[in-house]
Amino acid sequence: MATTKSEHNRLGQEIVKIVLSFLLLSVAGSLLTYLWQKEEFIYQTKIEQRNYEREQATILFEEISKQMARQLSNFKLSLLDSSFKQKCQVDYLEWNENNTRFKALTKKYFGNDPASISFMFISDQFKLLFEELILNKKPETNSNLGTLVNKLEMDINGFNEQLIDDLLNGRIGNSKTEKKN
Repeated sequence: MATTKSEHNRLGQEIVKIVLSFLLLSVAGSLLTYLWQKEEFIYQTKIEQRNYEREQATILFEEISKQMARQLSNFKLSLLDSSFKQKCQVDYLEWNENNTRFKALTKKYFGNDPASISFMFISDQFKLLFEELILNKKPETNSNLGTLVNKLEMDINGFNEQLIDDLLNGRIGNSKTEKKN
């Protein structure tokens, strides 16, 4: 059975269609795969950035909490015994040196939430107490200073609780926990 020229052309056209279809499907499949992988990469990068921010915020929180606790302890000891005033002064100077960095990082990682605002307020309270207790700029009675120290302690505890809540619930930085569609 001899094939005619027209049958040969039809067979050639069918082979060309099959090859073209295969090429188009390959290109379309590759494009879809690329787009999916790109989306996954972006999503994974966001997750990694979020985890990094959480780690950095936790480190910041621990550093601030330790310095606040040490400074508060020094204030309390200075109220009881004036010989602690020198140590309180040295620690306060360290606090003051780090204060601008603490404020900036608190704002970066916790935004304008209550914890950030509370930190600004606590920083001002530290300054006020330091001036009154150590530098004696405005001499107050020890009982009045004791009340200020106790109020500061309550504010610090509230601040710590708020930051812990922020850390545990993923409220860190400008990005929020994103769910994948």
